[in-house]
Amino acid sequence: MKIGEVATRSGCHPETVRYYERIGDHAVNIGERVRYMVTGWLPEHAGAARMAVRGGSAPLGDAARSGAPGEGASPGADPDHGAGTGP
Repeated sequence: MKIGEVATRSGCHPETVRYYERIGDHAVNIGERVRYMVTGWLPEHAGAARMAVRGGSAPLGDAARSGAPGEGASPGADPDHGAGTGP
C-alpha cells in the first residue's frame, strides 16, 4: 500500500505516515541489534542457512551452519581476530 493511500484512509498527512514508518524501521533495527548482543544471531544467518539447504552458494558463519539461533560462534567472535574479542 502506498503512503498516499494510507494517509487518505487514516486522515493523516503523508509526512506523518512517513514519520511513523521511520520509527517502526528504527525499532526493528534496534531489536535486531539487541538480539545479536544477547544471542550472537543475525537475520543474515538464517538466510544463509536457507540458501545452503536449497543448494545455493552463500558464505556461512558458524551460527548459520548450525541452523539454530544462538548456537555456533560466541557473540562478538570474529574469526579474523580471535574468539570473543568483539568488533
